[in-house]
Amino acid sequence: MYGGEGHEHLQDLRLWTQAPEHFQDAIITRLALFLEDEFDLLPPKNFRCQENSYRLGRFRLRSLDMNFHLIPGGSFLMGSATGAANEGPLHEVKIRPFLIAECAVTQRQWDLGPTIAPIAEEKPSNPVARIARKVTERFNSALLSDEPLTDNRLFDGVDIPAHGLSNALIRSWLAQHSQRLRLPSEAEWEFACKAGTDTDYYWGSAPIDKYCWSASNSQAHPHKVYNAPDACNAFGLQNILGNVLECVADDYLTDYQQTPVNGDPAVDSSSEWSVARGGSWFDSPEMCRSYTRRRIQKSRRAYFLGLRLAVHVSDWLMSP
Repeated sequence: MYGGEGHEHLQDLRLWTQAPEHFQDAIITRLALFLEDEFDLLPPKNFRCQENSYRLGRFRLRSLDMNFHLIPGGSFLMGSATGAANEGPLHEVKIRPFLIAECAVTQRQWDLGPTIAPIAEEKPSNPVARIARKVTERFNSALLSDEPLTDNRLFDGVDIPAHGLSNALIRSWLAQHSQRLRLPSEAEWEFACKAGTDTDYYWGSAPIDKYCWSASNSQAHPHKVYNAPDACNAFGLQNILGNVLECVADDYLTDYQQTPVNGDPAVDSSSEWSVARGGSWFDSPEMCRSYTRRRIQKSRRAYFLGLRLAVHVSDWLMSP
């Protein structure tokens, strides 16, 4: 398969789901050749959540030992007609195909980059005491300071998401890696999170603890980035709602009136704020909906802020 042949199927989720597996595999294999300097091809896999099911290409980024899923493009309704003012208006956005990481960046993966340390804590024996200690002492002092933080991890395991970051630190970390790696745009993030759904959560209209670490079940601490296999969304993404807020590439605008409709990030060079999505282990389930937006000051560390990586494939789509 050469040139643009088959690319139209990858640019439309509906066409992708209708294509036979051998046709999907041919497209995935062509993309793997384009990415082979940094990525290994993994076997395609079927993912299901509730009534939605998709078969997707998968790739492993060797430098970070991180899995990515190939998200076909398509159009979707972004935002909410009934939510907060900054979540509207509901509007149609066209998304180009892209890769997005299966999970948020972990402490182990963050450590493979430059020595810019996120904050992490031990699992508490007393959640109430930990909330008072952590939020009052750490958040109001260290995390609002411009001074570097020491990496004082005290938990067992390395698959806790990196957190306690700022937009500026994340961009500095990304600059040390492949030029392909980036943050997803806010529109890409929401498209990937919803995975073909139009409900408040990717699994339905009401919170369900098994899908999402929030204040209702987290015991006030972050958890490993992998949930049970049946807790992912229909694109196979783990913990895209809850656990850690995920920084996206957009500058924060107060609503969607002036945001791009082609999937690109919103840009406002005068804004001091960036966007974070998905809610966190410290938020109520209602703050972990697919369309909920948060603003985060770019230069300040936010205790619950982490990141999930994305990769452009549009340059491959335009190749001869």
